[in-house]
Order: sequence, then C-alpha cells, then structure tokens
Amino acid sequence: MAHDIRDEIVDFINRLPNQAQLPTRRLLRWAGVGVGTFYRWRRRYGKVNEHNAQAPRDHWLLEAEVEAILNFHAQHSLNGYRRLTFMMNDADIVAVSPSSVYRVLRNAGLLDRFAPTRSKKGTGFFQPAKPHEHWHIDVKLDLFQPESWIPPGRASVTGMPHNSLSSNSCPGPPEAAFVIG
Repeated sequence: MAHDIRDEIVDFINRLPNQAQLPTRRLLRWAGVGVGTFYRWRRRYGKVNEHNAQAPRDHWLLEAEVEAILNFHAQHSLNGYRRLTFMMNDADIVAVSPSSVYRVLRNAGLLDRFAPTRSKKGTGFFQPAKPHEHWHIDVKLDLFQPESWIPPGRASVTGMPHNSLSSNSCPGPPEAAFVIG
C-alpha cells in the first residue's frame, strides 16, 4: 500500500474515536485492518515504503564485467570456469574469482554442456506389445576351446556330444569359437 494512503487511514482512525465515542479496536475491525497492522503503520507514519530487496554492494559485478566474462567464454568455450578465470586475470580482462565466473556462466546457462540424460533405472522392463517386437540373443566367444563351436542344432542332428565333434567336421571359423546358448 502506498505510504500516503496508509497515513490517511492512520489519521482517520486516530480522529474518529474522539468524534464517535467508539473504541479504536472496533473501528479497526469495521475497517478490516488488523490491530498490529494499524500500530505498525502508526509507528511508520510519514515515512516512505522501503523495499525489501538487497541493496547494491561495492563488490558486485558490473554489467560490463559480466559481458566481458560471457564474451571471453564465447572465445574460449572449451575451457572450464576455473581456467577461464585465471586466463582472464592474466590477460587483464577482468579481475574476478572463480566462484563469480561460475555464477555468471550458470546464470547464462552455459555450464550444461554435458547434460546427463534421465536414468531409466527403476522403471522396470517394458513388455513388448506383440511377438517379435523385442529380440535378445546371447553370444559367447570361447577362445580357449576352438573345437567347441557348434552350429545351432548340429549336436542334436548328429546325436554326438559337443566334445566328440572336431573343428574339421563342423564348418565354422577356424581361429575363434562361438557358443550360442
């Protein structure tokens, strides 16, 4: 509320109890103003409203310094904020701390180069809606036993166990062995 309107209400409430012979609290209730609010207004009578924002400080960065940091980052975007700070200090561009450079770059949205993707951990397995929508194959490469490679269904057709088949009787890669299962 503007201070001049506030002061008019205080004047009116101070004048009225003497004329109407009514208690101040009843008038405040009728006016819709709290008792504590009225006495706070009366204590601030004649003063302008003061804002609650932070008062500017001498150590705050100027707009020119913020622009210099952003321009320097645009030229050297592959460097981190700490290295940028020391490079700017060495080049006499602007004398700031690493935390100030970090704050400026974060507020400008320039620190999220490697934004992580949202994890799907804990969301469960998505069940396929129809057959053949999701395939999964396990392939094992056994380099220590080259003769153990058997084509799918080969052992059941011949009736022989895996170890009785030699690499010559089954076509397959000569240097590596695969076991599908």
